[in-house]
Amino acid sequence: MDTAPAFQLTYPSLPDPDPEQGSLFSTCGLPMPAFVEAQALRARVGAMLATMGLPASHRAGYLDHLCDGGWIDPGLVLWLAAPGRNSRWLDLVEVFAFETQGNAAGGGWSSALDRMLDMQRYARAMRDWPRAAVHSLRRQRSAGGAFDLATLAPLPEGLREWRHALLPVAMQCRALLYAAFAQPTRREIGPDYRITTVLDSFRVHFDDLRRFVTVAIRSPSGFTFPHYAQADLLEPLRTQDWCRCFANRLRQELRVALGAAWAVPHIEEKAADWLVDVVARLAERSRLLPHVRSLIRNAYPLDRRIVRDWHACTIDRRFGQGMLSGEYVWAWRRWEVLRRRVAEAPQLAALWGLAVRLGHIGVEDGYDVLRQQARQHGVTAYGWKLLCRHSTALYRPLIQRNRSATESYVDLFCYVRLLQRAQWGGPMPFAVMQAVFAHYWYVDELDAGELPLGLVRGVIDAIRQPMPLGAQEEFIEHRFALVLGWLARAKPKLDANQQRASWDWYWARYQAWAEKERQRREAQSWTQGIDGLHWRGFDVQPIRDSATLWHDGERMRTCLTTYANECANGRYLVYAVRTPGRPQPVAHIGIHLHEDGTGHLDQVRGFANRGVEPALIEFGKRLARMRHVPDCAIPPAQPAPLA
Repeated sequence: MDTAPAFQLTYPSLPDPDPEQGSLFSTCGLPMPAFVEAQALRARVGAMLATMGLPASHRAGYLDHLCDGGWIDPGLVLWLAAPGRNSRWLDLVEVFAFETQGNAAGGGWSSALDRMLDMQRYARAMRDWPRAAVHSLRRQRSAGGAFDLATLAPLPEGLREWRHALLPVAMQCRALLYAAFAQPTRREIGPDYRITTVLDSFRVHFDDLRRFVTVAIRSPSGFTFPHYAQADLLEPLRTQDWCRCFANRLRQELRVALGAAWAVPHIEEKAADWLVDVVARLAERSRLLPHVRSLIRNAYPLDRRIVRDWHACTIDRRFGQGMLSGEYVWAWRRWEVLRRRVAEAPQLAALWGLAVRLGHIGVEDGYDVLRQQARQHGVTAYGWKLLCRHSTALYRPLIQRNRSATESYVDLFCYVRLLQRAQWGGPMPFAVMQAVFAHYWYVDELDAGELPLGLVRGVIDAIRQPMPLGAQEEFIEHRFALVLGWLARAKPKLDANQQRASWDWYWARYQAWAEKERQRREAQSWTQGIDGLHWRGFDVQPIRDSATLWHDGERMRTCLTTYANECANGRYLVYAVRTPGRPQPVAHIGIHLHEDGTGHLDQVRGFANRGVEPALIEFGKRLARMRHVPDCAIPPAQPAPLA
């Protein structure tokens, strides 16, 4: 077995230079595959420009940019900024687009079309730019690109009068950003460590002696180490924090540009946020961020073999999650053990890794210790074989957003006990097991490993039959989950024949139990509430008795019945949002009542306590401020006691 780490400490190499042009902020197209095609494109574009009436002094610059991707003088684009010329340019673009669709020559024609559209937007944006900004841009032509100012964020309201001063500051920010990229890295190399700084905003520290890797991001007070820095996704680049830190370098120039207005809070805030938007837009519409990610990845000595071993020993990794730096360091230090476990039993390594992270077993403990712990949870030899073959497939339906890994670990053994009793040779359907181990309010009272086998087989047979779209979710959410709730709360004693009963028998027993529970709660009623309310075609009706409160809570899988005493005492009120033709409500609105009959909104919940649209929440706030108690129901005020 290989005992040496798979990675080697090599000096990170810079990315290859852009072969098409030096500026990262310019649009550039694909090189033409043939000289004849390039000449044909140039001739056609030149003829169209002459038809439009472009001056001869401008034609060479337009041709070089549209056909070859060269930079163009902003003064030439000013000719196109006139409204009449801009509209004629759009007509020209439509004709050229039609010809491009029928031209099978290649990417040169489509690249010219993209540059035509960019030039039209660029010229339209230049109408409000001051001449000073155009002159400043011309002075940057030696190292700049074509459409730098087109990427600047528009000035917010209230700052238009300072545009002559603020736009040069934005161009300074562009120049500063480009200069930082031109010298992108600072490296400090020692005998056992390497520190790489990119854009003066990101720092990667690699310590070979301690086997420690960190990705830091600059903040106003210095470099910080975010806990969400990921080795493969580089999460800090997805935030705008680095843009704000970069824009702070021109804060003094903003103060000078705004003068006395800088002291006004809303103007200062708008100006600072606008400069941050300038940095973000420049980085977004250029090739800057991909190069920055490449530099950081090169500075981060990521061993792909270690990442694969860590993924093989991780059973609860959700979709879209990356690998945290701390997890990579841990896997790096334990790479011998991880590699050995993956080589011994690839299917069982993920469950072993979960037990290690939860602290149930040690890192040096093998699969024999894991089997002893599984035996304590009731797993037999048959169940252990199922875990060895299908551990990942068995655990996948148990991953819930609102459940901890410890609870899912225990649920896994309950699942295996159920398979043992049913003598099932592999995982059960995903949707059924996800519903069994969902997070209900009665979850602690339900033993999934002891479910009646007739019920489980009946549900599996039902969902395997052909169903229309949405019928399977309707069956699981509004039928199967309710039967599980009956088993958890009623705890019926089932004999051997009832254990093997069909699904229809269990559904009938639940309906009979639900009707008895509803009748048992008919004793309480109250009078508060407003009748005749409507919202967007829905009927909003107050619930005035405990039986309806329990019935709605059962249909919506919420704990509405716990508010029965508060509603009877006049301290709480529940409104049901209903629609014709639907048996269960759409949502419920809960309101705390005050002594004067008004209230304040407590909650608005949909099915299974899910969120609702914001408009319904706003309606609930307005509804809470209304008067919900009749005048005759308000008790008279008691006189104050004498001193």
